[in-house]
Amino acid sequence: MKNVVVGILYPGVEPFLEDYFGSIVNQSTKNFELYLFKNDFASSLNEYLERFSLAGIKVKLLDVPFPIKSLLSVRQFILNTLRAEFVRGEIENIIFTDTDDYYHEKRVELSLQALVSSDIVFNDLTPFISETRTFLPSLFSQRPFTKLAFKDMLNKNIVGYSHVAMKAKHLQKLPIIIPESLGGVTDWWFFSLLLAQGLEAVFIDGTTTYYRQYSLNTA
Repeated sequence: MKNVVVGILYPGVEPFLEDYFGSIVNQSTKNFELYLFKNDFASSLNEYLERFSLAGIKVKLLDVPFPIKSLLSVRQFILNTLRAEFVRGEIENIIFTDTDDYYHEKRVELSLQALVSSDIVFNDLTPFISETRTFLPSLFSQRPFTKLAFKDMLNKNIVGYSHVAMKAKHLQKLPIIIPESLGGVTDWWFFSLLLAQGLEAVFIDGTTTYYRQYSLNTA
């Protein structure tokens, strides 16, 4: 079974793809396949696909079915697609990403190492102002914990797709339908539900997600 890095392509993300794809190409391990879910995305990827080919990274392009539009419905489609691939014995570990962010070169390698003994792992977030490239203090490195349990999620939305990886088998613990009432907090719901079933999320040091702050950022 393979490891997959998962991202979503959507209209408006194009200015950030050089950062995103560059950081994926430069990962210290190439032991993964990149799954790109295209949500009404029509821009050419030929230049980037050539770079991935030269780097020895496989890319799988998947179209989100029309007329899915909401973030919640897109997340649901992606999670169910990944769940089906796990059931078929195709994937073992999932590294989630946001395509408007970019990643330290060790993120995939250290995530996979930690997933040998952990079910869910998360790394630091380093916010930066997109327009000025001003970097802000990292959000997790100074915090006094190494793990997150369900109680830590009750009043905080502190983990999301951009800095989390997990064993694919735990997708089986999630319902097929995401409640419509969740709106924009699907990340919180997703990981809270897993932690509520006794799983823990383990913090991994030595890597970070460069977390872009800009006017259209909804997280």
